[in-house]
Amino acid sequence: FPSHDIAAMDVRAKVAGVWKKALKAEEVNPAVDFFDAGGRSLAAINMLAELQREFRVEIDLEAFFMSPTLDATVRHIESALG
Repeated sequence: FPSHDIAAMDVRAKVAGVWKKALKAEEVNPAVDFFDAGGRSLAAINMLAELQREFRVEIDLEAFFMSPTLDATVRHIESALG
């Protein structure tokens, strides 16, 4: 794999792990809405805080609520990381 692909897979894996913890789930569908998967607002806020600490990026809460999927969260983080 080119190094960028490995870095992208690493971001996705880390984000998925945080999502699994927030949803108390063994697996997460990257296209499913966090709230449809059983997530709650407080869990989302805590999850985003953890992701911000992990990646040292700002994640806009309003943007997350507008597109609350794992895929969208990964894209946002990757974009913020450059």
